[in-house]
Amino acid sequence: MYEQTIAVVGMGLRYPSAETKEALCSMLEQGISAPVGDHQARGDLLGIPDYHRFLQSIRCIDHLDWFDNSYFGLVKPEVMEMPPELRLTMLCAAQTVMDGGYSTEKLSRRRCGAVVSHTTGSYRHLLPRTTFLSFFNNMPGMTCGYLAHYFRLNGPVYHLDSTCSSSLTAVAAACNHLLLGQADLMLAGGVQICLPINQQEARDMQSNVLSLGAEQRCIPFDIHAAGFYSGEGAGFVLLERYEDAVKRGDHIYGIIRGYGMQSNADLSPTIYAPNAQAQLTALRQAWDMAGITREDLTEFEAHGAATKQGDAAEVQSMTQALTGREKPEPVYLTAVKSNLGHTGCAAGITSLLKMLCAFQQHAVYPIAGFTEPAPELKLSEAHLEPVRRTIQMDPAKRRIADIGSYGLNELNVHLVLENYIPEQDAPVPEESRTCFLKCSGCTEDALRLCLEQIRQAVQETNQFGDLIYTLNCGREDLAYRCFLRFRDRQTLLEQLQDPDAVRVVKCRPMHGAAKAFSDPAQLEQAYLTGDAIDWCSWYQNAGYRSIPTVIYPFAHKSIWPKVPEQS
Repeated sequence: MYEQTIAVVGMGLRYPSAETKEALCSMLEQGISAPVGDHQARGDLLGIPDYHRFLQSIRCIDHLDWFDNSYFGLVKPEVMEMPPELRLTMLCAAQTVMDGGYSTEKLSRRRCGAVVSHTTGSYRHLLPRTTFLSFFNNMPGMTCGYLAHYFRLNGPVYHLDSTCSSSLTAVAAACNHLLLGQADLMLAGGVQICLPINQQEARDMQSNVLSLGAEQRCIPFDIHAAGFYSGEGAGFVLLERYEDAVKRGDHIYGIIRGYGMQSNADLSPTIYAPNAQAQLTALRQAWDMAGITREDLTEFEAHGAATKQGDAAEVQSMTQALTGREKPEPVYLTAVKSNLGHTGCAAGITSLLKMLCAFQQHAVYPIAGFTEPAPELKLSEAHLEPVRRTIQMDPAKRRIADIGSYGLNELNVHLVLENYIPEQDAPVPEESRTCFLKCSGCTEDALRLCLEQIRQAVQETNQFGDLIYTLNCGREDLAYRCFLRFRDRQTLLEQLQDPDAVRVVKCRPMHGAAKAFSDPAQLEQAYLTGDAIDWCSWYQNAGYRSIPTVIYPFAHKSIWPKVPEQS
């Protein structure tokens, strides 16, 4: 049933007012939109004192200047010449890899690649002069070069651009590499940043490009729909062939069953006009690949631009796809643009992340601000039910969602996602292997913050062995290290409750072939002297599974050029 399917095994993101998946889930559950935020702080970075006048409807990411260069082993002068899209890609990729239970050492043992899409801004023009680094780092393709180098990726890595459907196209391309056997793991995602560097550019963005709505809200398919506002964002997923993910014990957020792509050709009067027939063709390609029919579908995560023409075309394609459906239950209709606006290059991945959150929380999230369907769309006749408030779902219920993402360049992409229902008879791990915890940080403060987060996780988890396995095998070995030996959960908690008493050692991490040990005492000594350790060999055939847990607390370092205030 799940042959030729792809598992989502890790995710990482950053959005306005939602910098973690927990924060995103909370926003979606409440059915609220991201607030406008502090535009003046962004203006200060750019030397534009009245920045808010020009970009007041855009939802911006906070602290675009923050970057933990030490984590990646980068010096500040080099980071200064890296555009924010590249920095966000690296940070979100690191979160995604960790969330999937991988360290770079563990990742390097398999063939991993990346497909990325992001905006290309004018950041280098903020620098005092153009240098070799700033010139080449501004090229979109160099982002994947950094990913390959710092995450030790040895599979296909490249950037692509299909405008608004870019990041979902990236996911589909990554799936292709996996299904063709060209990679074992793939990172895929997108980043959208709105970064005008002067008042005129800001004015042009606001008036001509970034807001197609008179109001500062986006309510697709609603009687009050009046277009969209723009939002910044970054989202990534880690993908793996489904059978490999199950075999290796990786955490599965959801299953990609199929995908399809279709351009409008000359079916529309202009390049910029949406076309229902082309959208329907992409949808049917995805359904055919997934092996599903209209009877299987439980929900649509729509492109949902909230424009009259766009909503009408999208509903027309959905209506045709569902014509003849015999199930009495309606298909739920949702759209994440109501929460975060149109995130451009990141729009498709944002929709995918929203559905993965919904599956994990066993919920269907509402269209924020939705009141009444636009009568001309005739949603009730189309088996479509726009969601007004969060609906809790039976965890045992099979759910299949269709995600749509349409590019301004006419490329329409659909993807079929199914929820993952774990088997009840999972193997019992060998508890004798759960006898130590290693932890590290770029600084002692970061290490002790990690220990506090781990303490909370140990107290709350009902998967203690899996938690320790994930932290030992799926986190980097940095310069400041500690090694805790314990008998059980309680003896570990006793040590974690007094993190200041934990012995911390600073070492110089060694690179090269990772060493395997069968004796915990030898392992501890080697680790604390800086050796590269093959942690997975300790747990070989022990039956543990990776689980989502503590993510490294990246330092909040402001690395940004000093820009003089513009008159």
